[in-house]
Amino acid sequence: MGRYVSRSRPESVNSRRGVILVLAAIFIVVIFAFAAFTVDTGYMLIVKTELQSAADGAALAGITDLGNGVSAVNASVQAVASKNKAAGADVNIAASDVVLGFFNLQNRSFTPTTNSPNAVRVTAQVSNKPLFIGPVINRQTFNMSASAIAMVNPRDIVFVVDLSGSMNDDTECVWATNYIQQRLTPLGYGSTAQSMMQAVYDDFGFGTYPGELEYIGEPLGVRTSEFTYAEMTKDDGPLTCSTLDSWYRITNSDTEDTRRTKCYRWIIDKQIQRVLGCCKPKPDSRVNYDYWQRYIDYIIEYCWVGDAPPYNGGGWTDGGGGGYTPPSPPAGRPLSPRQRNAWNPNQPKRTTKSPEQASNDEVHSPMPEVLGSSTSVGCGAVTYTAGCPRQGRRDYIQLPVNTRIPNMYSYNNPNFYTFPEAGWDSIWNKTNRIGYVTYVQFMMDYGREKTSLLCDSGTACTPLSAARADCPWHSENTDGGCFSFPPREQPMHAARRSLIAAMEIIRQQNSGVPAAVGDWVSIVTFDAVDSSHAPKIVQPLTSNFSSTMQSCTTLQSVWDQGTTTATEYGLKLARDHIKSSADGGSGRQFATKVIVLLSDGVPNVWFSTAGDISAENSLNPSSDYYPDDYLWYNASLMQASKFQRLDKGKLYPVGMGIGADLDFMDRVARISKTDKAGLSPRGAGNPAEYEQRLTTIFREIIQSPGSRLVK
Repeated sequence: MGRYVSRSRPESVNSRRGVILVLAAIFIVVIFAFAAFTVDTGYMLIVKTELQSAADGAALAGITDLGNGVSAVNASVQAVASKNKAAGADVNIAASDVVLGFFNLQNRSFTPTTNSPNAVRVTAQVSNKPLFIGPVINRQTFNMSASAIAMVNPRDIVFVVDLSGSMNDDTECVWATNYIQQRLTPLGYGSTAQSMMQAVYDDFGFGTYPGELEYIGEPLGVRTSEFTYAEMTKDDGPLTCSTLDSWYRITNSDTEDTRRTKCYRWIIDKQIQRVLGCCKPKPDSRVNYDYWQRYIDYIIEYCWVGDAPPYNGGGWTDGGGGGYTPPSPPAGRPLSPRQRNAWNPNQPKRTTKSPEQASNDEVHSPMPEVLGSSTSVGCGAVTYTAGCPRQGRRDYIQLPVNTRIPNMYSYNNPNFYTFPEAGWDSIWNKTNRIGYVTYVQFMMDYGREKTSLLCDSGTACTPLSAARADCPWHSENTDGGCFSFPPREQPMHAARRSLIAAMEIIRQQNSGVPAAVGDWVSIVTFDAVDSSHAPKIVQPLTSNFSSTMQSCTTLQSVWDQGTTTATEYGLKLARDHIKSSADGGSGRQFATKVIVLLSDGVPNVWFSTAGDISAENSLNPSSDYYPDDYLWYNASLMQASKFQRLDKGKLYPVGMGIGADLDFMDRVARISKTDKAGLSPRGAGNPAEYEQRLTTIFREIIQSPGSRLVK
């Protein structure tokens, strides 16, 4: 039997070879699939990243123009998107892929709407882009998109408003009107000052500006000079006439206090009542003597009468060669311009090194060389000093005695620090004169005052003050609607109206936005720091924009005595108020913090020490600080630095008015990092343009709220 030989082996080998070929083909497909997945997926991820970057940048660009409408948003989106590439080509975002809407921070949802949107959604996409290896597995192209949502930051905004005494300087008609007119006439605005004063006259019902002036005692025939009051009240003067009512008649035995009271009664009833017939309260010495006494004390010019001791060329003597100490003027009684020159013509003018020094009156020698004693009037065989005798004597005294307030030329009139070109002449030409011009000046210098320092029982002093029942209110249409205002003191009134316009801009921008995630606003004011004055939160943080507008209507300048520009106090109060509730403030944790400082003046009240300021400067050095001894400036700059550095807030300083210190405001802006090319926003130096320019500045600040990506 022969050996068996299998014939199936060759067939098995061939079969295995066929299987390997199939497996190889499968593995090749798998390998290509993995290659396609690896290469093409990586490529698509790169494209996705490119699209996301383009969408992010475009959304952030678009949100900055949200307040300017859909077209502006689209233009900004396209401008930024086109600078990006995806899949090797410029990114081009279709208008349909730019959607305005409202983003709710609380539930992080986006709802498309063109009704008061607060967000922009941008989608960047590519279509039909070829793959590298995908065609091997019959995948030729791919589509890819990426979206981003950017929203405006909800803000806590505090407007810090200067209510210092200079905030009605433009309508201080005794000295400022002529100054402003001379300054603006070459610019084509020669009637601006006149128009501002006429507006004030219209508010009070005083007729046509400026009206008539009448010298005190003029109906009595006394001569018009610095000695008028002394002549009216001297022994045998016109008020000693026996036919006068005893209410006014002076007797030779009357004390100086009594003479003053009787003389003032006559001026109130016989002159003020006639010349200022439209004034409130109605002049009547039996009803409101105290009020009108203040006005007379304000306009009257002090004079020295009696026999002055001899002057030997080297000093005052008692006549026997010995040293002599003359009586000093009563405390708080400054000199008139004429007395300043007569007393010491070589006396240097006040220094402008510091604002607090600038606000004080010059220091003079207490004794004039020539005043009353050099002006004599012949009376038969008798020659006597003008305004004498008094109680049969010729004592050397200053008149009138015991006045209650400083007079016109002591109320920082003119304001030489912020109006260095203003002169004394305009003041001098109005002393001792009764008229609406001096009465308006009197009210402007008192400001809104409601303090026992000047007024009985802390009542408001003059009808200029909104706190008085006889303040004349008037209605005006504003950007935010119709409101009633007290008289139009300037630049304060322009500030009131522009602040209302700012609130309206914010209201429009937040229309339809839930209060919890919209902008909130607040009003903080500052002036002096004493028992009757302090920086105030006039309007706490709120989303009630109508209420905030209303609070702006009563903002008024403070009186013109002392230092009243406590800028650092106002900034610190705003910083504390705007902090989140977790830090002890009234602000929100997620909101951007913004302070808008509106001021026309120079800081002159502060609380920080040189050590405080030096420590801050060492932590955050800045060349914008003034020299070390300029604490009144540097204290405010330090608050700005801390707000930017520690509170992460934005402070926008806005200088307004003719006398605004723009160098200081520029430094605040640079330290706050809100400057543009080193400069702060520029308010107008022309009263005719105050409101328009301020409103434009506020609009720029409000409509550039900053933004963030939220999805």
